Order: sequence, then structure tokens, then C-alpha cells
Amino acid sequence: MTERNKTGTTVQTIIQTLPIVIAGIAILMGSLQFNATKEEEFKKRFWEERVKLYTEAISVAASLAMGGYLPDNEIVDGLNSFWRLYWGKLAMVEHQEVSKAMIALGGDLGNCKPVQDGGEVTDYCRDTLKSDLIKQRVYELALCVRSSLNKTWMPMPTDILPDKVIDSKITIKQCPYLKKRP
Repeated sequence: MTERNKTGTTVQTIIQTLPIVIAGIAILMGSLQFNATKEEEFKKRFWEERVKLYTEAISVAASLAMGGYLPDNEIVDGLNSFWRLYWGKLAMVEHQEVSKAMIALGGDLGNCKPVQDGGEVTDYCRDTLKSDLIKQRVYELALCVRSSLNKTWMPMPTDILPDKVIDSKITIKQCPYLKKRP
């Protein structure tokens, strides 16, 4: 075989295999894109569920902060909803700072445990719900939820938050349960 024939055969082989290589690359790129899209869809669904549960938790907590002035049945519903979120679905999706804020609020609710429908709310529980400490914990929870959401999406820059004065001694601006950076 002459040098010219060898070169021609090599070029012909390259031309014949090139479509196969290009098709293989296209299949690989398509597969990678498909996997990336599926991952993004999962993240979106997870984030939407997190937002839904966070919104429910904040709503329930805000109701509890006003609970000392509500009828017994609304307090009972609020407490049952809080503890259901606390021990249930919220635990699956919450960031650490939201978990700590829920634990702090749950701890301060003390003996305001879930009661049966139609049950009476104790004076201790009603006084607890009227306290500034509960309002402070609810606001901390809201700030921690905002911080958690900021990790995925920035609804409001945290550096422009107004100070929230719970009483004359307590001013809160950020989630107190965030890890401090050195």
C-alpha cells in the first residue's frame, strides 16, 4: 500500500466514525441535561413545599402570639396545629435555624400542650400566650424563616431590615440562631 492510500484510508475511517462519535456526545449531553432538569424540578418542588410549611408555621405561631385574647377553641386549634408542624412535616424541610427557633418557641409554650377539642385552656397557658416572650419567639421564628429562604432565594435583603422592638428591652434584627462566622 502506498503512502497516499494509507492516508486516504485513515481519512475515510475518520469520516465514517465521526458521526458515531458526534452521536455519542449528543446522547451524553442530552442525558446530562435531562438529569440536571430533573434535579432542578425536585429542588423547585422541595422549595415550594418548604415555603408552604414555613408560611403555615408563621401563621400558626402568629395566632398563638395573639392566643391569650382568643376563644378557647381557636387556642386549641392553634396549639394542635403548632405541635403537628413541630413534630411532623416541618421537621422534614426546615433549616437548622428554623428548627432552633421552633424548639425555642415550643419550649416557651411550656405546658400549653395539645388539648382535646372542646378542652379548656388553662390560665397558665393563656398567660403564657399573652407574654412578650412568646411574641419575641414568634418574631425570631419569622426572621429565621426569612434567613432560611434567603439561602435559596432572596425575597428581602437582610441588611435593610428595621429593628423590631418587642418591649423596651428587646430589639431583634436578625435570626438569633444563625451560626456565627468567625
